Amino acid sequence: HQSTMARQVRIFGRFHVIVSDKLLDNANELAYFYFALNDKTLSKDGIPNLLEIERALNTIDRVIVENLRRSTVLCVGTPLRSQTLAGIIVGVYMIMRLDLDPDEALARMDIVLPVLDTPIGNSLVTVRHCVRALRRARSLEWLSFSPDGFDPDEYQHFRNPLNASLFPLIPERLLSTPQPRCLAEGEEWRDVFDGCGLFVRRDFSPKYYLDAVLEPYDVVKCIRLEMPHYGKADVASQTVEVVDLFCEDEEIPGDRTVREFLGHMDSCGGPVAMQSRQRHGQAGLLAGVYMVERCGYGGEEACAWLRMVDDSSITPRQEQYLSAKSILRASSSDSNLLALRSAPPNPSPSSAATEVVVVAAARSGFGRPSVLDSGSTLRRSSSAEMVARDVPAAAAAATA
Repeated sequence: HQSTMARQVRIFGRFHVIVSDKLLDNANELAYFYFALNDKTLSKDGIPNLLEIERALNTIDRVIVENLRRSTVLCVGTPLRSQTLAGIIVGVYMIMRLDLDPDEALARMDIVLPVLDTPIGNSLVTVRHCVRALRRARSLEWLSFSPDGFDPDEYQHFRNPLNASLFPLIPERLLSTPQPRCLAEGEEWRDVFDGCGLFVRRDFSPKYYLDAVLEPYDVVKCIRLEMPHYGKADVASQTVEVVDLFCEDEEIPGDRTVREFLGHMDSCGGPVAMQSRQRHGQAGLLAGVYMVERCGYGGEEACAWLRMVDDSSITPRQEQYLSAKSILRASSSDSNLLALRSAPPNPSPSSAATEVVVVAAARSGFGRPSVLDSGSTLRRSSSAEMVARDVPAAAAAATA
């Protein structure tokens, strides 16, 4: 027990972190607690999604409020995965709840959690990139964990493939969704099953797609990234333009594709819908390009944001592209990008039939009530228990 306590470190106020595999009982002056994160909602690399982060922040809030007269100690297991999760969550807590600078927040944890700059799994992303990505998202007003900000029910609702597999990669600016398809007259949607009777996807008619997806979200332009499954006239209207940027066979886009995409984004003043069935496709990568070129993100920070929104939105090779693009944007050199494009491609991603899209409705602009579950067998799940929404004041009191 003495050796275990040697790694207990004060992070802020009366909040401590200890790395130990032992189960520690509460004492008169100490309240120990653990995170119960669901591995099924984590990426294969162990990066938590926005829903898990929100729940963990609420857990810290609750423990602080319940133990104002005692020190609270977060118990972290010794495995690298456990320390990585703790680093992300405690770091995000300090920037979101206590308004600390990311580097200052991470410096407080460096002694007890020496994994902050270690790549997570086979990704280039580190704990530092995740914390910085969320801080920048907050400064851009993409994300807030305040009571009127992130909505966990909407987050879970939109990740459901019965609800159009629609999710905002960049809130109020760029969303990803499959294409509608031409169906029988009067048919609004149709479920598709494989040869074994397993659900594959839900297709929507162009009219239903226009009324239920595009117009409620004020979409002004659709960019088709794959061969079309509907006619432009079926969706185009006085307020919605449909353009083609076919690049479904390009894991790494060419310069012309990138220039055309940025031109489409710059030429419109409202939300844009990128239409592609593949999750490991161009939507996530092009969103990352826009974040690097127009939003001030570094390459790894953009990858971190995308993985926390949807861990399947970008591949490791695409991460390398964004990292190189971020570096070369400052040096105005394209040599590394050309070398990366000539590298052998990764194996093709698994079938969409076995995948579940992770969607984040982070702000009110993409948080309107959806009608896309009409006729479906799955409905919105009940509200997750929300606790201690007003705890920043209590955290400040604990700090004092």
